[in-house]
Amino acid sequence: EQLSALEENLDTRATRQKRQASKIAPLWADKKVYYYFDPSINEATKNLVKKATNYIGVRTCITFVESTTAENRIRVFNGTGCFSDIGMIGGEQNLSLDPSCNT
Repeated sequence: EQLSALEENLDTRATRQKRQASKIAPLWADKKVYYYFDPSINEATKNLVKKATNYIGVRTCITFVESTTAENRIRVFNGTGCFSDIGMIGGEQNLSLDPSCNT
């Protein structure tokens, strides 16, 4: 569904404004992105993700909050590959980070 919307957006030659990645996916409420680490994630990857979320948070209006109970949240896990949905899907969504993603 997201791929179709993205392809349609590209096919229409739509232009985007500065600091606007996409209009395809819903935004996170109050610009807060809730996430948590699955037990499969090692400490090195946790530290890297925290460093990245801090970097983004300092430079944008987005706030990252670690929470296992938020209704809409990202589960960061050690999967097979590096992938995630775009934007807020709703409920729990997955961010796969296998060891090769850290390079």
